[in-house]
Amino acid sequence: MQHCCDLRGAFLIGLPPGDDTREAVKSVPNDGTRFGFLAAPQQGELIATFLGSEEASRVTCLNLGTSHHYAEQMRRTAGATGVYDLSEITDLFKGRHLPALRSLSLGDMFMLFNGHALYCRVGDITPIFEAAPNLEILDICGAFTLSRPVSHAHLQEFSADIDDIASTAGSISQDTLDHLLASALPSATSLSILMEEDPDHGYRLPENLTHLQAMPRLKALALEGLDPKSQQRLATLQANLPNEG
Repeated sequence: MQHCCDLRGAFLIGLPPGDDTREAVKSVPNDGTRFGFLAAPQQGELIATFLGSEEASRVTCLNLGTSHHYAEQMRRTAGATGVYDLSEITDLFKGRHLPALRSLSLGDMFMLFNGHALYCRVGDITPIFEAAPNLEILDICGAFTLSRPVSHAHLQEFSADIDDIASTAGSISQDTLDHLLASALPSATSLSILMEEDPDHGYRLPENLTHLQAMPRLKALALEGLDPKSQQRLATLQANLPNEG
């Protein structure tokens, strides 16, 4: 258990104890509901076992990502491949059932000191919406794919931070953006996709898109990386959102 720790009740696997917040642990908690796999790109077998276990039916908060500790280990590993690629890990959600899961984070880096986070390529998130029917918060750090529009009754917050400064995050496709905006998310109140601006290219919004009818409760909408005309259409969308009151 030398590479595991407890952080205010969350059991973190792949990060050793340290400072005053990450406490040493001797065993996996029998009644744990908050888990993090912080060497996730290299933990496929362990995560697959977890997702098929009894613990997975109780987990409410799950973090699959990396840390500064993981990054340092990978720098020391000559020829390491797939260091920041979660695609195969995300595929493990296919056919799974996590009824208690409320919050899921994919691709984030646990920061041990100041600096730029190295995000992951997350892969196709489509299976997650079926695997976690009661999910409320989905937080993505890195490029993701959505292979079709989805329907999810309880998702409230969707956020994606896609920053390619470190060349680890990648970028999303126009199809993925189209599928997300066409998804039925009746409980969603916040949708955010932060992307690096590209003066030579921009994502497009449909010309007739003035309302997100399948997201009737949406109150906050942020989309970066749009072409100039789509930025104007985004302003119209934002103006037509329900008032906070």
